[in-house]
Amino acid sequence: MKIRSLMVAVLMFAAVAMFAQKGGGNKELKGTIQDLNNKMVGAIVNADYGKILTFYDANVISLPNYGKMLRGVDAIAQHQQQSAEMGNKVTAMTLTTKKVMPYGNAVVEIGTFTVTMEIAGMDKPVSDVGKYQTVWVKHDDTYKIISEIWNTNVHPMKALKGGAEKGDAPKSDPVFNEENKDKDKGETMSGKGKRPTSDKKGN
Repeated sequence: MKIRSLMVAVLMFAAVAMFAQKGGGNKELKGTIQDLNNKMVGAIVNADYGKILTFYDANVISLPNYGKMLRGVDAIAQHQQQSAEMGNKVTAMTLTTKKVMPYGNAVVEIGTFTVTMEIAGMDKPVSDVGKYQTVWVKHDDTYKIISEIWNTNVHPMKALKGGAEKGDAPKSDPVFNEENKDKDKGETMSGKGKRPTSDKKGN
């Protein structure tokens, strides 16, 4: 009995040690990705576009919010150049790694972001908050981004109505309001894409 109990204790200790080691590995990996994010943010705020590109794999696919898909690091470079020439500039930014999931030589990262930008044609800086998913692949002793997607928490219609801090859609928005969406489906269009000028009230 003593031998059996000792064997069970040893096996339990080994299992706990393996679990702790795995958890510690993910914690270390999370720190590595966060460190890369911090360095990337520094390059973005300093408008060091050459440095920014070093964080990407040559075959990266970027899926930006409210923008078309960008394929390859050259497409990202062109996008950055166009934005800079328009007078847009990121003045403050944070990328916060919430979770990392390793898969072989790749790491899936889930995170959140905050950003403040000076946008051409606007009197005041614009701030935004949102979430993202990034896939990093191992490159020698570091990781590079092979795929990324991010989107805002703030609904654009709500932002226009001055309620950006809540981030939810206005009740009048047919895209996010099922009742209005169904109502729109039942209405007919006339003329050059305009709604009929009359309604049930005869206005």
